[in-house]
Amino acid sequence: MADAMDSKSIVRKGVRVRIPLPARFVGKRSSGRKLGDAPYTFPPMRINKSLNELGDRLTRARDELRIVDEQLVYQNDVVDEAETRMLVSETPVADRAFRAARDDQKKLEAQRQRALKEIEDLRREQDRLLDRMLGAES
Repeated sequence: MADAMDSKSIVRKGVRVRIPLPARFVGKRSSGRKLGDAPYTFPPMRINKSLNELGDRLTRARDELRIVDEQLVYQNDVVDEAETRMLVSETPVADRAFRAARDDQKKLEAQRQRALKEIEDLRREQDRLLDRMLGAES
């Protein structure tokens, strides 16, 4: 009776049940040999999620840069005014105010440079992911 039926089928109490095929293994065995093909949508989906996250981070970094630029414009005016007061009054208080304003200006410039570097790094990572996604699709 087993010869008459498919080897992948089992008959019990008059009900024929078809045993499903085993799932493909999508990974590496200890030999390092890859078995089965990974679904073609799996890596790009992860890349799309990473690209979305990078886009959000890039937007936040650009907003931060815009805010720092506005603060820097204001701080430049403060430094110019403090320098004028320092030169006109020649008092230690005016000199301290100028140095404090100049230090704040330097901190803002450093913060601006960090924001620019972060934007550059995020763009580079975004380009790398796009290249990887295009390479995975072709």
